[in-house]
Amino acid sequence: MRRVWILVLVPFLTILAAVISAQDADTDPKDPRNSTEATPNVDRERLALDFVRSHHEELVELLGSLRATNPDEYNEAIRELFRAQENFVRIRRRDPDRAALMLETWKAGSRVQLLAARLMSKTNAPREAELRQALTDQLAAQLAVQKYDRAQLRKRLEQLDASIRKHEERADAVIESRLNAVRKKVQRVRRQAEKAEQAPSASPPVRTQGEPS
Repeated sequence: MRRVWILVLVPFLTILAAVISAQDADTDPKDPRNSTEATPNVDRERLALDFVRSHHEELVELLGSLRATNPDEYNEAIRELFRAQENFVRIRRRDPDRAALMLETWKAGSRVQLLAARLMSKTNAPREAELRQALTDQLAAQLAVQKYDRAQLRKRLEQLDASIRKHEERADAVIESRLNAVRKKVQRVRRQAEKAEQAPSASPPVRTQGEPS
């Protein structure tokens, strides 16, 4: 059971955490809101199990077995699942469409790992056919993410091209506008400096000895 668990759980937890964390560029590890330790253990466990139960229910039974046989590995698995779940939620806030595609990739990958573990105990044609289909689904999910990224990149390039054309067509007007802004700033600083020079001294003049008051 231990070998099967390592084959099934460790790879997809590591890959999921790495993939989701890589996409979560706005996450600040120093922000206490982004710290796994900021969430009580009981809440981490509940959220992690809810995540697995919602997206790959077959793994819940394996987690239960791990909890009974090796609490330390179970706690580490819960920690990784919770971290992945939290990162996934942050990505979903920024880009729900991409988050959905990433989730399908994760589900397909964890399905492949589970089927591969089953083949360790018994190899037969139906199971190999099921694994082949799972691998097909995994590749399709990965390609869907890449195609989405390509479309988003193309959209971003189109926006940059439009911005470049706009600035090239209005170069003289843009320069004149920026020059006027600099002139106004210079004039404002000069006026402030002149007012400071003309302001009366705050301290009274020093009288010489014998000078009438």
